[in-house]
Amino acid sequence: MRLSLLSLTFASLAATVLAPAALAQLGGPPKSPHATVTQQIGLGEVVLDYSRPSVRGREIFGGLEPWGAVWRAGANASSKITLDQDATFGGESVEAGTYAIYVIPMENADWTFILSNQTDLWGADGYDPAEDAVRLSIKPTKLAATHETLTIDFQGFHANGAELFIAWADMHLSVPVMVDTDTKMMQRIDEKVRNATGDVSARTYFDAAMYMIDKKEGLEEASSWMDKANEMQPGTFWMMYQQADLALTMGNTDKAKRVGMAALEAAKAAKATEGGDFGYTERLEAFLAKLK
Repeated sequence: MRLSLLSLTFASLAATVLAPAALAQLGGPPKSPHATVTQQIGLGEVVLDYSRPSVRGREIFGGLEPWGAVWRAGANASSKITLDQDATFGGESVEAGTYAIYVIPMENADWTFILSNQTDLWGADGYDPAEDAVRLSIKPTKLAATHETLTIDFQGFHANGAELFIAWADMHLSVPVMVDTDTKMMQRIDEKVRNATGDVSARTYFDAAMYMIDKKEGLEEASSWMDKANEMQPGTFWMMYQQADLALTMGNTDKAKRVGMAALEAAKAAKATEGGDFGYTERLEAFLAKLK
């Protein structure tokens, strides 16, 4: 009986001690949920890792986040960005790697955007400006409407970069991010097209031509590649459309009409099949109408 009472006492004590720990593990929806954004920029990839606080009726800048103080650009651990290629932020060079994002909001002046090598901090505690990889002065934009939940993302994409933006409460901050896509693409074109040692596919010729067209450079060479692509893969209406459009750009109206009409017939034939024409019949009709 004594042993049973002793066992019961220990069991009760254990339950009392362990109860708070068990309750602590219950969890629940966080007020600042974690987010991961994986975004292709140029030929590389960028990953954002951050927590997303909401306004919830509070005064944010000048209140929760004091003017002139270092802000973690999020909640919980500092927000982070990982680059798999070298880049520039606001014209400042940044090597591939992982960085913490910090911002210093100012009331009547430009804000400071920071990429820091200190990626293991909880918030801004222990932040050391000597560890800054990039420090930029950025003019913020005042928002007309409240941006309830913090968003860090990219917009304004082009071949060589995009804009990183931070939006929360009534403020929006934008930083241009640039990567050297062009050098890599020209190296690929040299290797796989100009100096190719083996067979070159129709799609490779087409892609090389389209890249040069987008650059608005080397159109004579691009035209020869486009012609080769269509010779190797005849009747491909979407490639023929680009061939006709390039001919028009280069002032060869006769070729544009001839290729455009053939492309239209191929698109109509595709439209009658299960695969469809992806809207190229109407696009080619509009293209040819301009040439009459």
